[in-house]
Amino acid sequence: MRRGFVVVAATALAFGLSLGWSGPAARAAGGYDSSYQFESAFLALQPGETGSFSVFFLNSGATAWVRNTSSQVNLAVCAADKVTCSVTSTNAAFASGWYSPIAYATHAKDVVAPGDASAFTWTARVPAGQPNGIYRFNGDIVLAATGERLRPEGYYHDLAVGQTSFSLAVTPDYGRDEYNEVSAAVPGNGQHTYTFTTTLTGTLTFATIPYFDVTQNASGGFSFCDRNQDRKADDVGTGSVFFTAVNGVSVPPSTILVNQTIPANGTFNVTIDSATRNQLARVVAWQDRNQNTGIELVAAGDTGCGTPQPNDSANDGVLTVSGRKFYFGPQGGFGAQFPSGGAAQCAPAYLHDTTNQQ
Repeated sequence: MRRGFVVVAATALAFGLSLGWSGPAARAAGGYDSSYQFESAFLALQPGETGSFSVFFLNSGATAWVRNTSSQVNLAVCAADKVTCSVTSTNAAFASGWYSPIAYATHAKDVVAPGDASAFTWTARVPAGQPNGIYRFNGDIVLAATGERLRPEGYYHDLAVGQTSFSLAVTPDYGRDEYNEVSAAVPGNGQHTYTFTTTLTGTLTFATIPYFDVTQNASGGFSFCDRNQDRKADDVGTGSVFFTAVNGVSVPPSTILVNQTIPANGTFNVTIDSATRNQLARVVAWQDRNQNTGIELVAAGDTGCGTPQPNDSANDGVLTVSGRKFYFGPQGGFGAQFPSGGAAQCAPAYLHDTTNQQ
């Protein structure tokens, strides 16, 4: 959202809540919250074969998740829009022991206390005669009793059937918007993890990039701004969003991670953080075959970024880009915002996240 001025009356909702825009609620009420941690690798299976997926979520709220009570949470089935959840899956024929027709699983631990994490594990079986292709299973954590999402995260797992395979993917993907409150210092409580899954071998390079420098093409690939026309993507590894860990191992805060060896299981859990408000960034991963920490483009761009250029995958390798991360300041409380003499004032409002209504 572009910078604008909003007058908030004394009885208005707090800054950070929806101010007249329509959209789904960001999370369930009553002290429930969750935070995506990491997940298992995507699978490639043949008809008749069975495979299991696991995803880990942190209980970042104030209420324990307890199985078989009103505080149980589930990994719900979501539609392709990643907004409509607790619905029957379009891939229901793959269900193998799912918790219910509208939920893949519940938390593996009987009790998940605030600050603790749990796996949500479920199984898929490829039906006989299933056509080759990549099948996506979308989900999110919901309060089992009501179906309310705790926090929209955009979780998904892909399953490749037959000879089809994938080389590089990320969760949450480009289509997702997410938010975190900034940390007081990096690393801190604003950390967030993206899961990159690949069938490649060798190394990958990771970088943070401002969201406005990259766009997704209709084909599913990506194009980048090149305002100085050097056939390299602009602003790679710039800004105030930093990497803090790779696969659970802390790294010095940096905006680029060079030549990270691909693990045997093909999964990278890459954690970012920021202590600077009003940041909007993405994480890009690519093979960087030219070993220059730059993203090579197929042609030079233009000074106004009116025509972003696709990355040069033939020479620089496979590439993918994560969802968009908003880093906000603390949310306001109910009542007058930015008050003077008890009355709300006209003040700048930044970075409205229409997806999560923040």
